[in-house]
Amino acid sequence: MKKWNVTIKNIYGEKQTFYSSIKKREDAIIDVLSKIENKQQINNIKSVDTIPLNKYLKNELC
Repeated sequence: MKKWNVTIKNIYGEKQTFYSSIKKREDAIIDVLSKIENKQQINNIKSVDTIPLNKYLKNELC
């Protein structure tokens, strides 16, 4: 099961990082966007970056 760190950058340059345990990347982004309490912030999103956590966990264990 993949886990994701999803970083959202707004038009003001502020970044917020969220965690999602949803398997598919696209679904993880939707999961994080649905957790944003202030729906007005969704209009200010400039970019969304995702990092699969399992990739880094495997490298650390080897």
